[in-house]
Amino acid sequence: MEGGGNSNTMYCGKYAPWDHYPKTLRHDEVQNPFGVLVDFFSADFPKGHRKQLKRWRKYAIGKEHYDDKKFGPGNLVFTYKINLNLLEAMYMLLLEYEFAWKHEKILEEQLVDEKAAWRSFPKNLSKEELLDPFIAIKKIFKDFSLPEYRDHLEEWFQEALFIRHTYERMDPAEVIKVYDNLRRLYAAAWLIYQRNRKEPVLKVEKARAEIAPGIAPKPTATVSWAEALGLEKVVGLIVKEMPTVQLIVHVHSHREPFTYYLLLLVKSNETLQEHEIANKIEDKLKPMAKVFIFAHKLSGLKKALQAERRFFIDALTTKTVVYRAEDFVMPELPTLTTEQVKAKAQLDFTKWNVQAHDFLRGARYYREVKNYNLAAFSLHQAVESIFIGAIKAVLGYKLNVHNLPRMLRITLMFTEEFKDVLQLDTEEGSKLFEALRSAYTNARYVSKYGVDEEIINALDELAVKLLKTGQSVYDKFERQLEV
Repeated sequence: MEGGGNSNTMYCGKYAPWDHYPKTLRHDEVQNPFGVLVDFFSADFPKGHRKQLKRWRKYAIGKEHYDDKKFGPGNLVFTYKINLNLLEAMYMLLLEYEFAWKHEKILEEQLVDEKAAWRSFPKNLSKEELLDPFIAIKKIFKDFSLPEYRDHLEEWFQEALFIRHTYERMDPAEVIKVYDNLRRLYAAAWLIYQRNRKEPVLKVEKARAEIAPGIAPKPTATVSWAEALGLEKVVGLIVKEMPTVQLIVHVHSHREPFTYYLLLLVKSNETLQEHEIANKIEDKLKPMAKVFIFAHKLSGLKKALQAERRFFIDALTTKTVVYRAEDFVMPELPTLTTEQVKAKAQLDFTKWNVQAHDFLRGARYYREVKNYNLAAFSLHQAVESIFIGAIKAVLGYKLNVHNLPRMLRITLMFTEEFKDVLQLDTEEGSKLFEALRSAYTNARYVSKYGVDEEIINALDELAVKLLKTGQSVYDKFERQLEV
């Protein structure tokens, strides 16, 4: 078939040679089609994609039109777009297969292991296709060409949105074939994705068994369809507001309150300081979404990689790149052994934990001599030190701010324990944390600042709990490394 089909939107002539080229992929995605697979399965697992495809087909061929009460038509736009991207990326991988992809023979025993361990394993591919998913991809593109698939999806997209469907209905046989082939494409893409990841996505039960409670798992997190839509809008605004941006990496999403955590790399000649960049972007995005920005210049990235800072290495090797400038060149990334990670984490946490307890002892001395202002300042420093120690140990991220709320938000990437101790959802907890937060600047710069012994006693009790929590969080992280 060359542009077959009998509905209004299907093309019924011969395709031009350039119609077989990618039309929706960016330049960097054409160069690295595997990145599209990473984005696709960062949006959802295969089961979720199949569910969305089935829903789309229902509205494309049924009497009702697509009307998502919560998210509007944007959800369908996103589904349409990522399916087009996947089709083009898989076609590019197929073309490159003979030259760029390793022909490592998969043994049947490996299939057994993969089925037992993976979060999802295909059921709609033959054994031959499971061993070599490119066999399935060849068959899929033999049934329809790339431009034919694009035309079919455009037809589905339009039919799903029309309140009244067109009079010339779609060919049922072709709808079934396209639907089945897309499901098979998901399966083949998942196999390629899993086998080319640094670590495959494992079953939830297995992953939970390997991770100590209270510490976030290694990066296999996904975002929902609505979250992915929001992330796309967030990235668009950042690129518009910050022309010097070179790379944006989605490093984490926190569920409640829902927050995107993004690593933002900008050109070294950007005039704004890194903290100013973060503040500017976060303020601009407030009406749209809660976002936490790790802003760094490329010169800072270079120094961080030379110092083998784990946060940046992990972000650039295991997280999802959501924007990449055409002129950005990925630097050579060092690799760290588990022993290196453990040794550095132990060194960092010990240093800051000792300092936290020293500040706590200092606060108690100042309380004895009734210098409550310096006692409050020292308690702030004690809590700041334990936050820094936990963040450096667990994430491998170096902080240069005296901002307790910001530090607390970073700890939410790997534990809820600090937040639970603070009880910020209560009036008392909120006031106490504000007294602790403001002590740093008030004790140093406000001449009329004064706190009483009762507040100091309450802050002392809070600091003790937070220091114990910091030790607990670190101990769990250390046990996780030993698994």
